[in-house]
Amino acid sequence: MKTSLVHSVNQRLKSFQHAFHGIISLWKTEIHFRIHLVIACFVLILGWVVKLELTEWIFIIFAIGFVLGAEAFNSGIERICNFMCAQQNINIKVIKDISAAAVVIATVMAAVAGILIFLPKL
Repeated sequence: MKTSLVHSVNQRLKSFQHAFHGIISLWKTEIHFRIHLVIACFVLILGWVVKLELTEWIFIIFAIGFVLGAEAFNSGIERICNFMCAQQNINIKVIKDISAAAVVIATVMAAVAGILIFLPKL
């Protein structure tokens, strides 16, 4: 019983280790992820300066996570597409365009939420 619990905990820790490696990979290889992360840091600092309320922080943090998550999914989809088909393919282009559109949608919605939260405070 005890060894299975230890094994389960070790598996969970390995999963987090793999996820952390994914974040490092995103940082090292994806310029848009770095751009979004820098903007997120700026937004967090601005939120601290203007003293956001708890509910505003919740929306801001959710929006940041949504954009970074969308960028991570987009990067993963692009890598799968590039791995599966090295040459030009209209179907792969459509898949990549749609996954990029998801990032744009997430980013625009996060920007709108940010404007609605920050504008009255500035």
